[in-house]
Amino acid sequence: MKKLLVLIIAALMAVFSVSVSAAEGEWAIGEVLYHQDFADIGEFKNSGIKLGTLSSTSAEYGCQGEYFAVQTKDSGRVYMILPQVEHGSTYTVEFTLKFTDTSNPRGYIGFMLTCRGEEPTNITSLVFRSDGTIDDFGEIPGALSEGIAAGAEIKVIIPVENNILRHIIIESGMSAYTIERDSMLVIGEGGMGLQYRQIGATVREIYIVNGVGYTEKTGELADSSYATDDKPVILPDDGEESGGAPVTGEWNFIISLGLAVISGTALMVLGVDSVRRRRQR
Repeated sequence: MKKLLVLIIAALMAVFSVSVSAAEGEWAIGEVLYHQDFADIGEFKNSGIKLGTLSSTSAEYGCQGEYFAVQTKDSGRVYMILPQVEHGSTYTVEFTLKFTDTSNPRGYIGFMLTCRGEEPTNITSLVFRSDGTIDDFGEIPGALSEGIAAGAEIKVIIPVENNILRHIIIESGMSAYTIERDSMLVIGEGGMGLQYRQIGATVREIYIVNGVGYTEKTGELADSSYATDDKPVILPDDGEESGGAPVTGEWNFIISLGLAVISGTALMVLGVDSVRRRRQR
């Protein structure tokens, strides 16, 4: 009886282990996990992006042509939380950035590599200042820094390996710059998004890609957007997404619950069998 039960439990555990692995994601290097081209959206409400509850109420924001634009109006911060996307510990974020108002030299836009909740809190950001500097990174080449401050569009590539950020790559015009961080940054679990303060800025496109160092982007979202006006991702009042790609986490919870049930049942059956054997003796 025990041997048979052990075999059954082992088989079930193997099945659930495979399911867990599948739920966590088996992606190819270069596979696009999230992509938003703002040229595909005319109305912000269709994007699935959530305004953080701690955001200043006076800010102006919205989709303008091929850009998503934010203009702050006071010293308060503005938070834009991206849809939850499942990814591994090694991934790359790409986004295009352009300052439209640099009247405050310490104004900034930050890409939140991790954050929690609708406020959000527990934020870890890569911060670009309107004076052309980047917080916690080494000296920026003069031409690049001047270009950023003057409103040149740049493409930012953020490679994260095993949840650690060591450097970024910035493409501007025909030039590419690799800039080392002052110290490595360990990135915890959480959501992603953008934060703004005392600044005007636009973002044209955002990618989250599996792996680093890929030569091409692949997958369904490589050439299409997560949300479009024809395929809107609407956020109801509770903040959950409706339409588009599924929100992650629910499947992992179900699997974990299933494993717990299997383990508990196995222990209970083994305990009953043990009691019966003692009584028979």
